[in-house]
Amino acid sequence: MQCPAATQNPQLNKKNRQRTVQQYGFGPRNPRGVNKRFWADKARRFRLPVLLARFRRCRNCGAYDVTDHMVACGGASEDGMLGFCLGHKFSCEAERVCDTWKPGGPVI
Repeated sequence: MQCPAATQNPQLNKKNRQRTVQQYGFGPRNPRGVNKRFWADKARRFRLPVLLARFRRCRNCGAYDVTDHMVACGGASEDGMLGFCLGHKFSCEAERVCDTWKPGGPVI
């Protein structure tokens, strides 16, 4: 099984992350420190109350890959604080969030 290209190419990883910031609302490194408007916007997108929207993080997204294979590729960490987003093809931190969160994660 091959490693995703973005795990081997930091420039591609960065490009994919930036695209996700611009097109899919990939949030800040520490979403706990953002203003209330950030979470109100996410809640509207997810059609949830703000308190529930705050639980939709990369760490529990169905596209967040923290498998041993992804760790070996360098796209995830053993502690799960870094995982590879299968949907947008870049490594992301567990606490972050984007507009395309999906249930069922993480991929282990």
